[in-house]
Amino acid sequence: MNSDMQHSEVKKFNPPKLLLADLLFFVALGCILYKDFFIMQLGVHFEIIGIILIIFLAVFSNQESKQTIFNKKIILIITFFIVFSWIGSSIVILTLNTSSYYAAFAISIVILRMRPKYLIETLTVLVTINTLFQILESLTGEFIFVYVDDDFSYDEKMLSTSDGGLRTKGLYGSPLNGIGVAMSLCFLAPKSKYSWFLLCASSLLGQGRLGLGIGIVGLLVNLFRSHTGLKAHAIKTLLSLSVFLLLIASWMALFATEDSVTRMLEAGSADNSQNISRFEFWLSSINQLINYDLISLIFGKFGYIKAFQGGTESDWLRMWLDNGFIFFLTVLSLIIYRLYVAARKKDWLNFYASSACIFVMAVYPHAQSFPNGLLTWLFLLSKFDINSIKKITYSEKKIIPSLNRNI
Repeated sequence: MNSDMQHSEVKKFNPPKLLLADLLFFVALGCILYKDFFIMQLGVHFEIIGIILIIFLAVFSNQESKQTIFNKKIILIITFFIVFSWIGSSIVILTLNTSSYYAAFAISIVILRMRPKYLIETLTVLVTINTLFQILESLTGEFIFVYVDDDFSYDEKMLSTSDGGLRTKGLYGSPLNGIGVAMSLCFLAPKSKYSWFLLCASSLLGQGRLGLGIGIVGLLVNLFRSHTGLKAHAIKTLLSLSVFLLLIASWMALFATEDSVTRMLEAGSADNSQNISRFEFWLSSINQLINYDLISLIFGKFGYIKAFQGGTESDWLRMWLDNGFIFFLTVLSLIIYRLYVAARKKDWLNFYASSACIFVMAVYPHAQSFPNGLLTWLFLLSKFDINSIKKITYSEKKIIPSLNRNI
């Protein structure tokens, strides 16, 4: 790339003109992530408004695509398999497959086309806001709002331990929804220590054992990933560890109860009732999958497993059961490719993020809701964006979105 082209690209980048677009994207993502709050408080599906805003921004975006032809072809191939899977699964059940996995994929493609400059920063602010609301709920002992569905009212009594230890949730329908979004932030921005701190804080306040375990390991990998012999780095590491220990101590002193501490410590216990229930869901789901005919194995039977047992407690099982092997293999291939790229570059933070994502999706329905499914697709597809280009000039770095800067 010659200097004239570099000058031209930098000249097109006009921050004041992009300020409104950045603000609108912040609003749009907030509408999607906090949809439960808006539904309960206002009775309006704000996630639809958020999706419309994102499409509007993508249509009128003045940023040129910087993907290579190779990367565009890869995205088209992935899209082909996803659409083929959707059409096939819809034919099998003789109605439209309305799985949120497909809807989240479509909007993730729109966001990648729009190329928001501050995606990671926007998501970080939204997760921070929710964590602050969790702290407020812990201090007051009351939820910001109570989420109600056809089966339950997720109030303070239901989401507490037997001795009153409250599992806070902030602006989400349940604690695990908020913790899941915090985990997605870490997967998207594994080089940010603050992201891992947020995940640990949100997990402690919401008593999310899986999130806390993923967060602690991620934080340790982040702290010790390089230059451990340097004095400056050693000081930063000690300071970070001190802040983390202070976070644990503060939770223990201010909000923890005996039952809540016991619950967190039983995360890996085979005798824990929740773990036993999860194993039963997995075994039942695998048994149903074994009994599928060939067409159902290829394209899935959307809605069957939900009607049969309510869920699978695993994204990978749900993907195959609902959407078939083609969809399952496409998603698995994307994340394996991320592992391969990270291992080849010895990028252990991204390697850990991809490994953690595979594990989380195996033991928990991490991406089944539309909001977190959207973030998961952005994580899976991000390696096929501008970050794949090997040679980047200083001038081009100025216009690279934060999504690529962090991954």
